[in-house]
Order: sequence, then C-alpha cells, then structure tokens
Amino acid sequence: LRAKVLYLLGNSLLRGGYLDGVTDAFEASFDIAEKALEDAGDLTESDRNSYNTQNAVSLLRDLTKKGTEGVSTLGKYDALKTKLETGSYKKNHLDVLDDTLEIAPAAIEWHVAKVKYLIGRRRWFAVANHCEQVAARAAKWDGIFSGDLADIDP
Repeated sequence: LRAKVLYLLGNSLLRGGYLDGVTDAFEASFDIAEKALEDAGDLTESDRNSYNTQNAVSLLRDLTKKGTEGVSTLGKYDALKTKLETGSYKKNHLDVLDDTLEIAPAAIEWHVAKVKYLIGRRRWFAVANHCEQVAARAAKWDGIFSGDLADIDP
C-alpha cells in the first residue's frame, strides 16, 4: 500500500508540474515494491499460491513498472520544460507546449504560455477552444468542495 501511495504522490506532483519530490516518490515506490517482491519470494509454496498473495505480487510488479515509467516521464517533462525555458526548440513550439501539457495538465504556467503563443499568432479560434477545454475539464469538479471542504472552495 505504501508503494502505491508513493507512486500516486509522484504522479500527482508531476501532473501538477511540480518537480520537487517527484523522483524521490517514484524511486521510493520502486524500492518498496522491489523489497516486498523479494520478501514474497521467501514465502512457502502454499502461501505463494494463495489468491491474495498472487494479487499482491501482481500489484507490486505493476508498481515497479509504473515507478520506472514515472521516472522516465519525469525526464521527458524536464527536457521539454528546459526546451521551453531556454527557447531551444525550432519551429514546433506549439507541439512542445502540447507535449508538456499532456504530461502536466494542471501546470497553469504552460496553459498561459500556450494561450500567449496562440494570441501572438492571432489564432483566436484556437485560443477560445483551448480556454473552453480547460474550463470544461475544471467544471467536472464543480460542487466537490462541500461540507467540511467548503472553506477551501476556489
């Protein structure tokens, strides 16, 4: 369970565009899952063949794979972010922005950069379309902050 929580933490941070702690979360998730798989190898034959053990081992293998993929995705995001910040892209600025937003869809700075880029190119329909898509995705969460969460409703 701890390995899964750490993986989800790393994934959430990455999707928000935050790089601090992402690598640590993915690597810790991978390490915990690997250790648990090693411990599962020490079980008796009857314990290894139980349904619950097989499910747990399958989940742990999946988490080791996802942890590795998470670190790889983080590297890709970091490279795209560097391209955008340094201007080392060629003519595919919009493609780089779209790839960055695919990895980190909650990173507001990249949405702003995309809108500014589209405005600079006078692509008004694309600006309206992008803003409408962002608003529609956010509207799915309307009403979720109720009860004890009402104080933090944006």
